[in-house]
Amino acid sequence: MVFSSARILVGFVVFVLSFTACGGQKPNEILYKTSTQDEWETMSFEKDLISIERSLDIKDKESIYAIVLPSGVETIGEEAFKDFAALTSITLPHGLKTIGRQAFEGCRNLSEINIPETVTSIGIYAFKDCKSLPSEDGVWYADTYLVGPSLSNAYMDNYYHPETVRIKDGIRFLGTEAFYHKYLDALECSSKARSVIIPESLVSIGEGAFSRWSNLTTVTIPQNVNYIGELAFVDCI
Repeated sequence: MVFSSARILVGFVVFVLSFTACGGQKPNEILYKTSTQDEWETMSFEKDLISIERSLDIKDKESIYAIVLPSGVETIGEEAFKDFAALTSITLPHGLKTIGRQAFEGCRNLSEINIPETVTSIGIYAFKDCKSLPSEDGVWYADTYLVGPSLSNAYMDNYYHPETVRIKDGIRFLGTEAFYHKYLDALECSSKARSVIIPESLVSIGEGAFSRWSNLTTVTIPQNVNYIGELAFVDCI
């Protein structure tokens, strides 16, 4: 992606100050809290932030547990927050468009995240191994992004045994391999579902989302869906 010279991201911190309220956040600032400093602090950069990349020099990332990104950020790049092990919450701004592949992979304590309605693309494995995300009916969610199964009894009861599976209303993204898991593959078993009901809110079906649902015969793709990943329905015969 090419940015105008007036808004090029600068990948080094200019200064760090204590910050007590989110209301005064500037477009060149990231707010954060650490386990050793339970007050909002700010990292300031020379230019307004429109892209957050892994190369960005974010200090204390091993102890950061809360982050607020500024308005104006449009892209979270590949692996931008990968392995931020202490991170429990992050606030994403309205206007964000893209979350890159593996952006939050390995954030094993992440439990709170919002996906703005302006987001149109989420890369593969964006939330891989984020095991503290909220779970409902045996499935992990990152707000409106369905991450995948927890392989619990609840998952088996709601998505493996029934002949008709319903994706809950409000979900916009089905994640990579959302309903496929290597352990099920190793056991040479597949969901018994013959039909899937997908909500009108859905806009994206990730790579391998329904891979190996060999009994699947009926699925209706809503008109709002604008992306279907590779192998999304492979071996659905």
